[in-house]
Amino acid sequence: MAPTATTGPAFAGGVAAGVNGIYDGHGLPTTISFDYGLDTSYGSNIPGILFGSRGSTSFSASLRNLLPNTTYYYRARAESAAGTGFGAGMTFTTGTPPRAAVQSLPSPPGTLSPRFLQ
Repeated sequence: MAPTATTGPAFAGGVAAGVNGIYDGHGLPTTISFDYGLDTSYGSNIPGILFGSRGSTSFSASLRNLLPNTTYYYRARAESAAGTGFGAGMTFTTGTPPRAAVQSLPSPPGTLSPRFLQ
């Protein structure tokens, strides 16, 4: 059975956002990630992380260096040897970036952090 993915809420602030999801790999090692972009073709993907499946498991990612005042589309993705599951497409809108006196170094495009549900 292919894994299932559920897209959770996003929390946007400035030019960054946190996205959330839940996956179930149905007992198979599963790679979890998020697709995101400026329309429903997404176009970008946070590099996936491979996990075993312990039933429903929540995961999240941080998206940085996004365009200000822009609507983004995103969805959760779960892939295993049995197939790929996609969560429903959702949106969030970024805000205005804070003014900074010093320019910071660019950060990586995103990071994933799983949380196991009890």
